[in-house]
Amino acid sequence: MPRVFPAYSTGRVITTELVECQRLDEVAKQDLSPEARFHIGRMLVRAWLGPVLTTGTAHGDPHPGNFLVRPD
Repeated sequence: MPRVFPAYSTGRVITTELVECQRLDEVAKQDLSPEARFHIGRMLVRAWLGPVLTTGTAHGDPHPGNFLVRPD
């Protein structure tokens, strides 16, 4: 999760740090090992289902362009 800057955020805008990453749809086109693909898939399931199971909230637009993958 990127760090939030409350001093630059309001009730309608959240300002966060810039995080170097790629969109999931771009990463999916790369030649990754099965282990790397499994890890990304596992993180995707956690990112989408975690909030559903813990707080009852869901991502409103879950498509590959709306999920980002960090290099690490």
